[in-house]
Amino acid sequence: MDTHFIDLDMDECSTLANDIFMQTSGVNKEGRKFERMRNDAFRMRRVIEERIQIRAAYKYFDKVELSGQNAVFGGRTFRCSAFDQIDGNTVKGVYVYALSVGDFGFPEEPILDQLYADIWGSAFTDAVRLLMKKQIAKESMLSDSFGPGFYGMDVSEMGSLTSLLNLDELDIEIRNSRIMLPLKSCAGFYFSVDERYRKLDQACENCLGTHRSCKLCQVYGGIN
Repeated sequence: MDTHFIDLDMDECSTLANDIFMQTSGVNKEGRKFERMRNDAFRMRRVIEERIQIRAAYKYFDKVELSGQNAVFGGRTFRCSAFDQIDGNTVKGVYVYALSVGDFGFPEEPILDQLYADIWGSAFTDAVRLLMKKQIAKESMLSDSFGPGFYGMDVSEMGSLTSLLNLDELDIEIRNSRIMLPLKSCAGFYFSVDERYRKLDQACENCLGTHRSCKLCQVYGGIN
């Protein structure tokens, strides 16, 4: 159960982050107004470049007990309503990950520039997670993405999850509120599964999550 540190290609990460930003920021429309917005957004993109510090790692656990809404691995128990949809016989192990891309807070800048910086930070966070998933997927078929704040898993479980990795090696800190610092950090896990695994039904009307995770699902639903 060694920790594997991810070395990502910065050009590939930047290209993917640009695509995600354009999808999520709303500046990809036609017209002079949106052209000005894009210019401002990419000006802020150049400002944040020196702050981008990608750190990512994962660890594999080959023993998982999945029963109902509970999953046990690494000596920790995690509860998620969506686990009810998973056939435990399809699960072979679990990849736990954590990553950070840096600090994108600019309190001295105008509000709109702060907003662009924040969206850029989220775009790079998602880009790193997707590229890390792509690399892990070379080892095994992977499940949907799980973690605190997704599918109704309580955010209080962040401490238990991140205890399975050495966050000091990633320069990530967990506050008592379970907030990760730098803020553009995230942690979660993928089950290692076989070909019988079925993707979760992510339609809102059939969601097994809770209202507390709804906003996260709306933002990240298409970025698994």
